[in-house]
Amino acid sequence: MKNSTPTRLTAPTRNLGIEMLRIVSTFLVIMLHTLGSTAILSRNTGNDKGAILWLFEIMSYCAVNCFAMTSGYVSCKSKFKISRILYLWFQVMFIFVVMTVALGFISPQNLDENAYQKMFFPILGDLNWYFTAFFCLFFFAPFLNIMMQNLTKGQHKFLMGVIFFLFCIPDVIPQVSDLFLIGGGYSPIWLMAMYIIGGYLRIHGTPKPRKKYEWLAGYFLSTLFVWLWFLVMYDLTKDMEGGAKYHRIFLSYTSPFIVLAAICLLKFFTSTNIKRGGKVICTISSVTFGVFIFHTQDLYWIYGLKNQVNAIAYKSTLETTLGVIAIALCAFIICGVATYLQMLLFKVIGINKFCDFVQNKLFKKPNAMLEGNNSK
Repeated sequence: MKNSTPTRLTAPTRNLGIEMLRIVSTFLVIMLHTLGSTAILSRNTGNDKGAILWLFEIMSYCAVNCFAMTSGYVSCKSKFKISRILYLWFQVMFIFVVMTVALGFISPQNLDENAYQKMFFPILGDLNWYFTAFFCLFFFAPFLNIMMQNLTKGQHKFLMGVIFFLFCIPDVIPQVSDLFLIGGGYSPIWLMAMYIIGGYLRIHGTPKPRKKYEWLAGYFLSTLFVWLWFLVMYDLTKDMEGGAKYHRIFLSYTSPFIVLAAICLLKFFTSTNIKRGGKVICTISSVTFGVFIFHTQDLYWIYGLKNQVNAIAYKSTLETTLGVIAIALCAFIICGVATYLQMLLFKVIGINKFCDFVQNKLFKKPNAMLEGNNSK
């Protein structure tokens, strides 16, 4: 059902708050992997140090949802451009080729037997779950945009209620396992759901709080609830049940509180008026996707993550906490510099122009069709 007076959407302007959120979300993803992909949490769960480390882990959990919501927030008013996903595909392939070849020289025993074949096919090889899911989302996005632009505010709000009811609630019910096959959030369906929420926040907005920091407070309260639930249920059940149970039911991408935390972060940054440092923020933001892909490579995880984390795992609480932050920050900087150099190389060899050529020559008619729907 269409609105009686459909909203005419204009081209988006650069929102520095969104760019900052991309930077923060990328750092949180690195933090999530620094803690969750090593043994540091399991070694310290149940003590004071572990409680602090789990707080950092839980505070970082909403980052992936933030990425997908940000895509919906920005792209719901953007034109479909195949050049964007084509450039990202080349970028992911380049990173996997470089890092796989490097790992093959340094430590060939750690390579998958099909690594050299897969590195040229990042989607078919499913080399990075988020990029694979995002690749699927990208081609659905223009149709999701058309749908969202023609929903009334009430219909769009009801759709978000359906998302919460079907995707979030069953995931926190004990003994119910992936009822609608969304893989705990590791799937294109979940990214589409977050995209729809991001689109709602852009098209219809939310009631403005008295102060923007109320959104930040909402983020902290949501994550604190999950953290307290984790600690309390862990302590209550580890002896009574013969092992900790139910302490992680709110700790997933699909958790209602993790989704709420992502919404609060998005609203906080989009309501923040940044007046200075725009060029620097946009430059750093431009490398965040590459940072995300670089830091998930086996070469980094084997030589740049696990050894360093193991070195600080048994230090004092303060040293371990600061060490984790330092490792995540160093990973961001090193991968950011590597991505920046990759972007310069792509510009020199003409990858950007090639992507634009494909966009203008091969996808001119599909773009015209989709833009025609948007301008009704």
